[in-house]
Amino acid sequence: MSPQLRISKNPNINVLWRPTKRQLEFLKAGAIFEVAYLGGAGSGKSTVLLIDACRQMKYPDATAVIFRRTSPELKQLLEYSYQLYRPLGAEFKVQGSYWQFPNGGKIYFSHMEQNKDKWKWNGIEITSG
Repeated sequence: MSPQLRISKNPNINVLWRPTKRQLEFLKAGAIFEVAYLGGAGSGKSTVLLIDACRQMKYPDATAVIFRRTSPELKQLLEYSYQLYRPLGAEFKVQGSYWQFPNGGKIYFSHMEQNKDKWKWNGIEITSG
């Protein structure tokens, strides 16, 4: 996943990430409920999920959730999120497994390994992601 993260060498520019063409297409889809982004390992799917959720954090009450099927997959994504979210001033809250952004927005991470796991999110208002 790390090859997607590029930090500018120009001290006057703060660039954490530049999208590939496919990632840009995905992000331009906007408020479409479902978008298919297919590709093999290293194609940037995980990165664009993290960025898409992050785009909504400009709203103070934003709440996003990024789901993975298994806990090991979730752990890998969480580790990568440190590279993107920490430089933006976000703080990781271990107790609730979420990133809190400076204006109050939150990005949660959760797995959906079993069918019953969907009930953990029943009644929670998710505003983006």
